[in-house]
Amino acid sequence: MNTLDFTHPWLGLAALMPIFFWWWRRQRSQRPAAIPFSDLRLVPSMTSWRVSTRFVVPLLFLLSWWLLSFALSGPRLGHEETKVTTEGIAISMVIDVSNSMAEKDMVVDGEAWSRYDMVRDLFRRFVEGDEKSALQGRANDMVSLVTFGAWVDDLSPLTLDHPFVLELLNNTVARVQKDHAYYLRIQQQGNRQAMRALQERQPIWAGTAVYEGVALGADMLNRAGEALDEAVESERANYTLKSRVMILLTDGDDNSSGISVDEAISVAQEFDVKVHVVHIRGREVQQDIMGFRITGSQVDDRALRRIADETGGEFFAATESGGLEKVMRAIDAMEKSEIHQQVSMHHTPWHRPWLLAGGVFFVLALVLQHTLYRELP
Repeated sequence: MNTLDFTHPWLGLAALMPIFFWWWRRQRSQRPAAIPFSDLRLVPSMTSWRVSTRFVVPLLFLLSWWLLSFALSGPRLGHEETKVTTEGIAISMVIDVSNSMAEKDMVVDGEAWSRYDMVRDLFRRFVEGDEKSALQGRANDMVSLVTFGAWVDDLSPLTLDHPFVLELLNNTVARVQKDHAYYLRIQQQGNRQAMRALQERQPIWAGTAVYEGVALGADMLNRAGEALDEAVESERANYTLKSRVMILLTDGDDNSSGISVDEAISVAQEFDVKVHVVHIRGREVQQDIMGFRITGSQVDDRALRRIADETGGEFFAATESGGLEKVMRAIDAMEKSEIHQQVSMHHTPWHRPWLLAGGVFFVLALVLQHTLYRELP
């Protein structure tokens, strides 16, 4: 947006001087003549085009004066620049894709969903926002994706391209589910050779490396944060990180990591990463065919609670789909990004064109005054 203002606006009053001079001349011309003379209005006048256009010279002088007065007042154009800086949150989604996540113990609208499907759907709504679930979305936050099972896979670094991350998760879950279904099929068929070949390949769903997932997620957040800080310092980016947060979604104990829980916590603490742990337990209490209540298997969550507590995060236990939604709403409310807007004004001097135009009119008036409109004494 461009605006016009003046460095010395009081000098613009010089534009009024010709008006004052005209008024003064008129006042003098209205005084009675010292020597009476006859009225010549009855004498036929003889005019030429020079006489008819003699107003051109004073008009050019007047325009020149006004333009020079405008230039002297110091006109300048103001350019308003708005710099928007986003203080976003770096969120690393660390998601369990082990075979236990295939359990269909989540009920959504009366339909049984697997833990895979529930996490995938909730991740989408958490990132994109969902009015029905009162989730605001993370439009201004950078999101990375890490999946873990028997080993850890860093699928996506921090990015604002949320649809890309969601597509990666969907494709990964679909591939894992297909691979696990193939294993169950050959197991039922008793195909030992195919089972041995699949086990040698070490499928990701065949274990749960929670601690390695935490360590890798924290390391990715740290490396991305350092790269972003360098970009901000060199003015190649206007996005800064307000905080680094990890959301760990898992349903089981660690049985595949090559590091301990203490080492995973140490990495997260070193890189100042806050870990929110969402422990998906499914339905702990179920009902048998006789109507008696039985208690499902219990999972030791002490290590997961330590990860959350010692990194400054929160621990949540979700036993149903509704509980998972409440957990994500709680995290959504805790972690907020901010947008800062800084408005600055830059001025560009604008007197030269007016000064040049005034000079041109003045020279033109002088030339005409001494040539075409020259008055003989």
